[in-house]
Amino acid sequence: INSSTSHVISKVSRDRRAEDKKKEWSKVSVGDILVVRKDEEFPADCVPLYCSGDGGNCYVSTANLDGETNLKLKTAPTASQLLLSKCSAPIGDLDPQSKLFELNGEIRTEPPNSNIHDFSGSMQVEGFASESLGAKQLLMRGTVLRNTALCLGIVVYTGPDTRMVRNSRPAPLKQSNLEKITNVAMGIILVAQLLFALGTAMLHVKMTPQLKGHWYLYPSEILLPELFGWWLTFVTLYSNLMPISLYPTAEFCNAFQCYFIRNDKHMYYKRPDFNNGTGFGASARSSNLCQELGQVGFMFSDKTGTLTQNDMELKRLSIAGRRYGTFEGTGKSGGFNGGPDLQAARQGAGGKAIDAFLEALAVSHTVMATYGSDGKLCYEAESPDEYALVAAVAEQGWAFQGRRGNELTVQHMHPGSSSSQEIKYHVLASNAFNSARKRMSVVVQRGSEYLLLVKGADNVMMERAAAPDKKLEEDLKEFSVQGLRTLVIGCRSLTKMEVDAWKAKYDWAQRETEERDRKLEDVAEEIEKSLNILGATAIEDKLQDGVPETIEKIRFAGIKLWVLTGDKLETARNIGFSTKVLTQDMDLRIVDDEEGTLDLNEIESEWDHIWDPAQKAMMITGKALTAIMQDEDERAKLLSVSTSCSVLIACRVSPSQKAELVRFIREGLEPAPVTLAVGDGANDVPMIQEAQVGVGIAGREGRQAVNNSDFAIAQFRYLQRLMLVHGRWNYRRACKFTLFTFWRNMVQVLMIMYYTLMSGYSGTSLYEDWIRLSFNLLCTLPILAIGCMDEDVPASTALAHPELYSVGRLGKDLNKKKTAFTITAAIAHSLVLYFLTIPAFPGMELFGTGDYYTFGTTCYTCLLLDVNYRAGFITNTHNVYTIGSIVLSFALYIFWLIAYPQNPWLADKLAPNMYMVPEHMVASPYFWICVIAVPLFAMMIDVYISFNHHHFLPDVRDRVTYHGNKAGQQDAAFPADLAGVGRENSD
Repeated sequence: INSSTSHVISKVSRDRRAEDKKKEWSKVSVGDILVVRKDEEFPADCVPLYCSGDGGNCYVSTANLDGETNLKLKTAPTASQLLLSKCSAPIGDLDPQSKLFELNGEIRTEPPNSNIHDFSGSMQVEGFASESLGAKQLLMRGTVLRNTALCLGIVVYTGPDTRMVRNSRPAPLKQSNLEKITNVAMGIILVAQLLFALGTAMLHVKMTPQLKGHWYLYPSEILLPELFGWWLTFVTLYSNLMPISLYPTAEFCNAFQCYFIRNDKHMYYKRPDFNNGTGFGASARSSNLCQELGQVGFMFSDKTGTLTQNDMELKRLSIAGRRYGTFEGTGKSGGFNGGPDLQAARQGAGGKAIDAFLEALAVSHTVMATYGSDGKLCYEAESPDEYALVAAVAEQGWAFQGRRGNELTVQHMHPGSSSSQEIKYHVLASNAFNSARKRMSVVVQRGSEYLLLVKGADNVMMERAAAPDKKLEEDLKEFSVQGLRTLVIGCRSLTKMEVDAWKAKYDWAQRETEERDRKLEDVAEEIEKSLNILGATAIEDKLQDGVPETIEKIRFAGIKLWVLTGDKLETARNIGFSTKVLTQDMDLRIVDDEEGTLDLNEIESEWDHIWDPAQKAMMITGKALTAIMQDEDERAKLLSVSTSCSVLIACRVSPSQKAELVRFIREGLEPAPVTLAVGDGANDVPMIQEAQVGVGIAGREGRQAVNNSDFAIAQFRYLQRLMLVHGRWNYRRACKFTLFTFWRNMVQVLMIMYYTLMSGYSGTSLYEDWIRLSFNLLCTLPILAIGCMDEDVPASTALAHPELYSVGRLGKDLNKKKTAFTITAAIAHSLVLYFLTIPAFPGMELFGTGDYYTFGTTCYTCLLLDVNYRAGFITNTHNVYTIGSIVLSFALYIFWLIAYPQNPWLADKLAPNMYMVPEHMVASPYFWICVIAVPLFAMMIDVYISFNHHHFLPDVRDRVTYHGNKAGQQDAAFPADLAGVGRENSD
């Protein structure tokens, strides 16, 4: 991308013609003046000198940077905009005209950093006062100019100093539990291999005096010390004990599992108003985490845009003690239905209060107005809340028309008439919203009047109210009970003297380059007080389709659910009930200093008599969380209490607190559970990256969460298939091919060890080397098909019985018990395969048919048959691929026996003693009896164990599959599985 070209002003001639030339992005330097036209991308971070939009405004798309789809408003500094817009000479073929040769000045900026939401600097143009530069004066690399014909910008950061590059860090390395277990197992096997080799070498040294006369067993001399030399020999002989092929096998299976996730039509979402109508399918960005989806113990979820649609709709208003609009219930559309009552009230005695309320909403915002191709007025908002409010008040007679520099225009429709009035406001200052302030305000001049207009969260607004408003507080509580998002609106009239004094402080803070944000917050705090509360708004954020059903299944799967939201406690509680995160039979405890308790010991003692975690739930506020996290004893107590319940809702939490809670669980519990975080916005990225598995939802807040996730889906309800179906399948597949690979390699090496004991510790391999080389290929093919597409239950059964998910969550398919069984099975199979084959070869001759090579090849054939038989036995899905892989394994083995030992030229080059061995071997009926009977006898062990397990010690799958739905229904109604206690232990 650095080889892309941009247009840079090269020089300004004396006839006032500015010439531009093309320049590669990599060669753009600080101080260059860029010429960027509509729909072009900025090659570096720059400060706009001139924008062709009204008042020096321009619009940029930051989708490449932060994933947000809404356009952002940027504004050129007043001095350079005025100077360049007054010119009359053309700049080559550029429009507008310029006096660039008269533009002299200096720009000071903060050091390069990664903050894409803030910028601090100052600009001094000769003949003008110094101006502060903020986020609106920074055009970042990667952003695209939209709805603006031309922008001239001076470069301030390039290359690695740009905001985009500084935010472009590699995704955190996430290693699956299976990989960790495999790596540990590989280390243990390596140690075991070295110890086995050492033991065999010591036996060899001990037996040397007795066997020294057998010249064919021992070389005449050895260069290395005897014990060390023979130890190396046996290390090499037992090298197959470590299944190195497991790693490529796992990667191959993971790739196919990702393919099936991406192509699941049941997780494809398409609507005309979503993703430009192109549809969005599930995606898997981290192939090694596919099986982690089937082991999740804790799930952390955002609320807005994740459980809800992030489609805001104004439902109710409270103005001057009166409510307007009704709320019929979650999911019912229709918008604000209180318009007729509101318009009637505007014509009465309360009209002045209503207009003041609507005026505040029409002016106090950061919305941008544009005109579409059809000439209709359109709004672009960074927040769907603001869009909903501005669009709603426009329908009620206060229509925001647009901005021109610091001038804002509103079309005011007089109540009861068709006449309107255009009102202009001069925006003197804007105090931005952030998660700490939880409010935004503007200071405007309307004619000779000065107004402070504020909107924010109810708790911070009520603290700054001139007088309490009990009626409004009652209305706010009712709105919250209905699950609506609330904002309180306030204003204050200011005097010119008060504004001038405060504006001087504001301008000083704006000019500061160090800690500007903190200083601006301090200045805003001085004026945002003694507010006249005008009323409150209540907005519905609709639930996504299928959320309650999905939540219910997640809870029945035994996954502990933590919902982390910035909403107030009451709103979060009611959304919890509507989504079935909370149920009426739960004992809900609140950790808060205002409502509830901060005494975790009290909660713990009261929960002692409730043994079922599904009946316990907790809510905690961000403020209480901050206090608890600062005390180690309280942290430990919170860990104990919070993990004993099935649901926790944290409200009023910041993005950093979301990530902190995920880390709190991962680091606090031993063994660390698999955590999954799901969110849809940029504020969810820290949580998504902190969790073991991050799932991004493609919502209205852009693609930042999707771009930083391990898996991406379009709707929350698709988590059902992603986790309960694909996750569970993938976990069982991965465990199956992992244990099978360890088993088959152990069987092979154990047979070699038995032969070593019988061959005088000579270091001779049981199998001929070139035959042995085919082992990894021939014995991997059958398990590849199983690892890719084995399904122990159909998808419909997995969804209907979420309790089946406990297999992965509790790690039942890969644990110490399963490992011990695998080792025992390997020993049993190897003993049967070797010691039942030996009697068929008295003196290794097979009744005159063979010799050492024939015996070894027969043993290898029995081993290959046993491996394929067992692969077919443990397979649940028998289709053309699983059966075909077994047939292909046999076919390749037969081909190799024909192509190698039967070919005189090839046999002579590789191993002359193997010439015609297969022909001699298959000519004997005893060989056929041996290769049929011995592997089948070995498989009788597995058949016997499997029968007893399914019928006398059934697990949850057996109860659902073999014993009908009755047992499954009993388990579904028994959510004590949540803590891994009770009946689940019987599995």
